[in-house]
Amino acid sequence: MIRRLFLIFSFAFLTLSGMARANDMCGVVTFRGFGVPAAVNAGWARVQLYWDEIEQIPGQYWSSGYVRTDAMVGRSNVMPSIAGFSRAYQNGMPADSVGAYTTACGATDWQTTLNAWQALWANATARYCGQIRYWSVWNEPNAPGFLRPRIECSHYRGWCDDPANIAACRSSAAADYADLVRYADLGRGQGCPGASLVVGEVAQDTGTYQYSFLNQVLSTIYPYGVSPAVVSVHTYDTSWGSRMQIGNYRSYVNSYFPSAAIWLTETGGPSLGVNLASCQASQWNPLDLACWGGQADFDRAILNENRQYGAQYNWQRTFIYRAELPDELYGITYVDGSGNPTDSFGNPSRNLQVEGLSSACGNGLLAYGYADDEKAACNAIATSSPATCDQIDNGSANSLNVRMMCRALAGNSPTPCASITNADMRLACQGMSSRNTFYCVSIGDASQRSFCSAVAAQNYTLCSGVTDRNTQLLCYAMSNGINTNCRDITLPNSRNFCYGVSSHNASYCSSIVSQTGRIRQ
Repeated sequence: MIRRLFLIFSFAFLTLSGMARANDMCGVVTFRGFGVPAAVNAGWARVQLYWDEIEQIPGQYWSSGYVRTDAMVGRSNVMPSIAGFSRAYQNGMPADSVGAYTTACGATDWQTTLNAWQALWANATARYCGQIRYWSVWNEPNAPGFLRPRIECSHYRGWCDDPANIAACRSSAAADYADLVRYADLGRGQGCPGASLVVGEVAQDTGTYQYSFLNQVLSTIYPYGVSPAVVSVHTYDTSWGSRMQIGNYRSYVNSYFPSAAIWLTETGGPSLGVNLASCQASQWNPLDLACWGGQADFDRAILNENRQYGAQYNWQRTFIYRAELPDELYGITYVDGSGNPTDSFGNPSRNLQVEGLSSACGNGLLAYGYADDEKAACNAIATSSPATCDQIDNGSANSLNVRMMCRALAGNSPTPCASITNADMRLACQGMSSRNTFYCVSIGDASQRSFCSAVAAQNYTLCSGVTDRNTQLLCYAMSNGINTNCRDITLPNSRNFCYGVSSHNASYCSSIVSQTGRIRQ
């Protein structure tokens, strides 16, 4: 029994190894949540820059306007979105507020605005050249609340709110945004030619407008030699509905920029205002708890969609909205005045505790919810069959490490540990396979070090240093040999994994639901 549990200890650590590292596919939308990405294992942060905060006097760029981005650089991969017109160039209609999106009126004023916009982009990209690679143009330009169509300048403010004028206004908005993209690209070329342009930030619409808007924009910029590296979109749908939208966007992008990646730069599932009975009756993706009402469940589901369909659609990243107050419907968590996570994660009025998104963004089997890999590992360890580990291939760079760890554990042999390329994982494999905490103390991450030490010493009290709750429960179960701790693991597949390997009973492994079985096609 001790040898059997020992195998389990080591594989459990493998799940933690991934969770402790920022996931390059996972991002958060944060306007001032400086410390949130690291806290939830997100490798990326989308931050907002407002022209009006940077340049209120023509030609004078204020460092205070860059404070949010300054705070993020070096702490996470950052993608700034520059949006909003400056009051310094509002020669037609007055600005609504600081950071307003109101369009300047008149042909001369528009060209003046575009020239100033180009200069702003040159200043911003030069400021972070070599530090920030991706730069995004505007926010939801197909939504009048963020970009008023310039055609209104020939009429009156609110003209585009008349349903009779919708077609003309939509065409005007796409043309205006295409101009902003072209001049932003010129500024990028001046400020930091090595930086990459992100185009789109398209808001989800109830019909097909978002697709026709994007198509007009892409067809307009194409002849000018603008070549975006990324086309960015926003969805607020079920996880599989979002994936369907990504597929639709892909067809439009392929017509002009087939090599451009797609990033889902804003998405989320609210916990309020959802008709639960209707959602359940519609038989949506079961991972979207009660349709898309469970924020943490939605996050796991949308990221699983990204993992499964990422290669097919060249869908590279997903950003969860959003990491700050105030936002009762979609907020990820509380942050303090400095933008760092506070202790209010467990407040039931919030939609997501940090460990929920941390688990969804993690890089390990437990975190990723890689059901096929979990099942293979569970069966391999439960039946002491190393060959079964070769079924593990989640498409990530970590697949080899996962397989080698699995083979070492299922075969009760430390030999495969030598092939593990990640230093901490290799130390864990060696430390726990030799039951020697000497290796554990050299592990850099505190949570991983605690897990390894608890397992090597078979001392469950050391699990207190493991920060993720699900993994901590797994640590308790495996360090003290009491598998009843598995019952409180919130992820069903991971709970079955825990029971299966701790009882050496493959019947639990068969209850792990595979990717194709749980995601609606």
